[in-house]
Amino acid sequence: AMGADALNDVQRHVVQGLSVSFSVLSMVGCILIIFSYYKWSDLRTTSRRLLVYLSLCDFVTALFNIVGVLSTRDYEDESDTTLGCQIQSAFNTYSSITSFFWTVSIAIYLYLSIVQHNSARADASVIYMHIVNWFVPAVAVIIAAALGVLGYDAKITPGWCWLRSSSSTTVWVLLEGKGWEIAAYVVTPILYLAIRSSISSSPEQQMLLTAKARAASSEADRKMLSVPAVFLLLRVWGTVRALLDMAGSSAVLFPLQVLQSIGDCSQGFANAILFCVFTRRVREHFAALRLVRRRPADVRVNDV
Repeated sequence: AMGADALNDVQRHVVQGLSVSFSVLSMVGCILIIFSYYKWSDLRTTSRRLLVYLSLCDFVTALFNIVGVLSTRDYEDESDTTLGCQIQSAFNTYSSITSFFWTVSIAIYLYLSIVQHNSARADASVIYMHIVNWFVPAVAVIIAAALGVLGYDAKITPGWCWLRSSSSTTVWVLLEGKGWEIAAYVVTPILYLAIRSSISSSPEQQMLLTAKARAASSEADRKMLSVPAVFLLLRVWGTVRALLDMAGSSAVLFPLQVLQSIGDCSQGFANAILFCVFTRRVREHFAALRLVRRRPADVRVNDV
C-alpha cells in the first residue's frame, strides 16, 4: 500500500486530470505543426522537418501519458504492474528519449547552418540524426524491457508507468530518460547561445539586412532562445522529483507533482504556440484557410 506521505484521492485526481488535459492539448499542438508542414510548401524547410519528427515523438508521449494515467488510476505500488503497464512504459520511454534527441538535433542543425555557415554539412547530418535518434533510445528501452525494470512507481511520475519502484536506481533512472534529459538541458542552451552570439556579432550579416529583415531576424532570434528555455521550464520538475528520489527522499510533494503533470505533458502544446501561434507566416496561412472556408463565394468572385 502507499505510504502515509502519498497523495490523497483529491490530489491524485487533480494530477491525473492535469496530465490528461495537457496531453490532449499537446496532441492537438503536434497535429497543427505536422499539418502546417505538409499543407504549405513555403514552410517545408529542413529545420521544420526536424520539428515534425520531434512532434511525432511528442504526440506518442502525450498519447501514452493518457493511456498510462487512465490505466493506472487504481494502482498503489509496483505489485500492480501489468503487461499493459510495461508496454505503455516502453512506448512512453522510447518516445520521450527520442524527443530529447530531436530537441538537441534541431539545435545542432541550426548551429551547423548559422554558426558554421555550412548548410551542406547541416543537411548531410540529418541522416546521422535519424540513425542515432531512433536507434539509441530503442536499445535503451529493449535492455530495460528484457531485464524487467519497466513498471509503476508513484514517486517519480504523476500517474503513468515508467520504472518499477524497486528498479528506480540511479543507473536506470538516468539510462531510461533522465540522463538524456539532463544532457539536453546542458547541450541545447549552449548551442542556442552560440547561435545567437553568431547572429548578433556578424556585421556583414547585419549590413545586408533591411529593417524588415532585421525585425524578422530579431523575432526568430527570440523564438530560438525560447526553445531551450521552454524545454527546461517544462521538464525540470520531473527531473527534480527523480533526483529527490535518487537522493533517498520518500516525500511525494504535491506542488511538484502538479508542475510535472503539466510540464511532462506539454511539449507539443508549447512547440505549437512557439512555431504556429507566434509565427506570423503560419498565422497568416491559418487565417487565409479560415477565410476561404467561411466565404467561398467571395473568394471565387475576387479570383475572377
